[in-house]
Amino acid sequence: MPPLPSTSSGAAPATAQVDNIQRVRLRDVGIRARVRRGLPHARWPYGYRAIRDDHGHAIAGEYNPDQIPAVELATQLYLAGHGIWQITQRLNTSPYRPTGGGEWALSTVEMILHSDFYAGVVTYSDLTIPSDKYPALWDPPTHRALIRERARRHRGGKPAAYPLSGIVICARCLRRMTVFRSRQGNIYYRCRTHVRRALTGTSCHLNTIPAHRLLAAIEQLLLQLQDPEALATLLRAGPDRTSLQRQHARALADIAAIDQKRQRLALAYADGTMLPGIYRTADDHLLEEMATATARRDTHAAALATLPAPDDLRAAVADLLERVAATPDWLRTAPTPEIRAALLRSGIRIYVENRQITRITLSPD
Repeated sequence: MPPLPSTSSGAAPATAQVDNIQRVRLRDVGIRARVRRGLPHARWPYGYRAIRDDHGHAIAGEYNPDQIPAVELATQLYLAGHGIWQITQRLNTSPYRPTGGGEWALSTVEMILHSDFYAGVVTYSDLTIPSDKYPALWDPPTHRALIRERARRHRGGKPAAYPLSGIVICARCLRRMTVFRSRQGNIYYRCRTHVRRALTGTSCHLNTIPAHRLLAAIEQLLLQLQDPEALATLLRAGPDRTSLQRQHARALADIAAIDQKRQRLALAYADGTMLPGIYRTADDHLLEEMATATARRDTHAAALATLPAPDDLRAAVADLLERVAATPDWLRTAPTPEIRAALLRSGIRIYVENRQITRITLSPD
């Protein structure tokens, strides 16, 4: 008679799996506690170094004077409209070196410019905590400008292809119009949806307009905006953010409530008053709720971040008017990244339909 199979062969792997899950969960609790104190969840990002207590524990952070100028330079170039590759090249020709020395990598530069840590915010998973444990490099207006620039670049297009790229919009499909050159070398803008109709199966209409007409319209607008009442009228036509703010606040409250429930669960599990299976089931359910609430928070935050405040728009328009006043042909002679960045910061959008300019706004979508 053949021997019966052993019933204990899977006991050790099952126990090891439970222990590993417990270690992972407890490590997550520790990381979250660190982030809630205002400290980064891992090592300090480039540009900062830790301040430690007598026991060697990091309790705060400070600028690294050898590194922080590189972040300032990258920020300035990014907001001026330069692409990540161009910024990387500039950093490689500068005296500033990345951590460990060597050459700057595109991924490193992009990671710095997409990190909200430099605005005084630490993040981990679903946690976003304002921190006073280190000095923020980006003030609120700079941070808002960076968020808008990230969102704009995420929608596609070369960062500095043409001065009006990202500013001209088809009024029918509401997509940004793309640029093409005629055989005579003239620059036109045309409906992107209509151009790509064979690939996407979606069409719009043959909507084109010469670039020189768009420049003339912007010059005319800048003349009108010298009147404070005309500027105030355009600003009043901007979107109302009150509803978005309420939805964002509700999402934040939901996240905080779910996080408190997870903390209570973790403490009960650590005390041994809750079985592992029950803990995992309850925590997984809360994680699903957290993912939903976090997605709502991020959606509303992104929508709010791409809507500049009236004061920011006024400052950007004032800067644009000063540039044009100092150099009347600035729109036609200044470097492309400089023109494009200034126009985008000012929120100017030109809507075109049937080859005609239908409206100009100061409220970027």
